[in-house]
Amino acid sequence: IAYKHFANKIWNMGRFILMMREQWETDLLTIEEIGRKKLAKEDRDILQQVNALITDVDRNLEKFRFADASEAIYQFMWHEVADKYIEHVKVREDKATALSMLLHVYTTSLKLLHPFMPFVTEEIYQQMPGHGESLMIAKWPQAE
Repeated sequence: IAYKHFANKIWNMGRFILMMREQWETDLLTIEEIGRKKLAKEDRDILQQVNALITDVDRNLEKFRFADASEAIYQFMWHEVADKYIEHVKVREDKATALSMLLHVYTTSLKLLHPFMPFVTEEIYQQMPGHGESLMIAKWPQAE
């Protein structure tokens, strides 16, 4: 039942991104456009955490430790993104940067989660701005 709630949580996170984009009427930026020197401390922290997650998931998948890989993604998305980062994004003044960073972290997490929840992640990913290709052929995230 925990993963039923998790599927609902990631679905709601996606809906939040779409709702905020419409409400704030802002264009989304690419990570390259944002530039690391303009990022808030929370942005730099979440990027560092997502890079650590990518490394952890890759290492666990190479060792066939699928439960450990999926648990790391679960913990990151629920506790770091949903519980902390989204709450930070809600009060940001630089809305384009905040929402663009959230979308980047969220779609990267969806790519990592795709092998474990392919149907849910594919459906959500297709609804995200600027992500028309299938997750099946999307480039696997690389730690920076």
